[in-house]
Amino acid sequence: MEMSRDYAHFVTRERIKMNRTLFLDADGVINNFDTPYLSEFAIDPTLLKRVWRIVNMTGATIVISSSWRFSEDFGLPKLRHALNDLGIYDIGETPVIEWGKNRNEEISAFLKAFQPSRSVVLDDDKIGDIECPLGSEEVLVIKCNPRVGLTDEEARQAIDFLSSN
Repeated sequence: MEMSRDYAHFVTRERIKMNRTLFLDADGVINNFDTPYLSEFAIDPTLLKRVWRIVNMTGATIVISSSWRFSEDFGLPKLRHALNDLGIYDIGETPVIEWGKNRNEEISAFLKAFQPSRSVVLDDDKIGDIECPLGSEEVLVIKCNPRVGLTDEEARQAIDFLSSN
């Protein structure tokens, strides 16, 4: 069953305020250079399972920051469906400021609007400075190598950071 954007579960402001967030890029994080590209939007099940482990161990809410947000017909529904298949339903998205640019500004805008207690950003691109109303120590940016995607060690880093007070 293909999931439309309207059908997808969106998180509430209260849920995010009480929780920790995991900003998720797709390309280079949940796929890598070895992932079979059966379509433009490929997902490596092993890498996605590492995201599930982070969410499962920390209770973090996923916030999609990937350019897959711009593909409402396929990329975004595919990612939401894959996450839902793993039992992850608390899924939000960063606001779109300008396609392909300013991801740090989009993340900063989300942080200012929802003010989660702690956040981790998983991305394969360099993320610029993130403005966080709680202070920069409340956000950890993990830059994944797009050749390998999210590693066990990076997942452990995210879990440790999100689990600390």
